[in-house]
Amino acid sequence: MSKSKIVILGAGYGGLRTLRKLQQSNIDAEIVLVNKNDYHHETTWLHEAAAGTIEPEKLMYSIDKVVNKSKTTFIQDTVEKSTKTKKQLP
Repeated sequence: MSKSKIVILGAGYGGLRTLRKLQQSNIDAEIVLVNKNDYHHETTWLHEAAAGTIEPEKLMYSIDKVVNKSKTTFIQDTVEKSTKTKKQLP
């Protein structure tokens, strides 16, 4: 029997939280994270950068810091279409 494949679209707060939980679990599945950028913005801290209390560079971090490469494949790309009934990303 082949492994299940879990594809997470987007490395926003929800996507990264889901990824972390899956990587910490004992699930036997292939995990794929797709995001258009290779970094994440901490948008909840933007007001701090605007106020000058934090450097703007500190609001971004590399997706590589979150991805456990032994459990997850990261693909930097944009998904333009998905086929829910076929469970495909063309």
